[in-house]
Amino acid sequence: MIGALCRYVADSEEKRFQPMNACFGILPPLRFRGRKSERHAAMADRGIRALKQALQAV
Repeated sequence: MIGALCRYVADSEEKRFQPMNACFGILPPLRFRGRKSERHAAMADRGIRALKQALQAV
């Protein structure tokens, strides 16, 4: 998802550029159900871990 967003931002024409939010519905679901703030924190933690793993592989 990060690569697609980076390409969209970097290669879009200025006249046609329309910023958008990421669609979290395409990501794997969380393993627990909690308060909204807890779910958001869990998604952020999961994303940070995945990014660190990807950067280590490079």
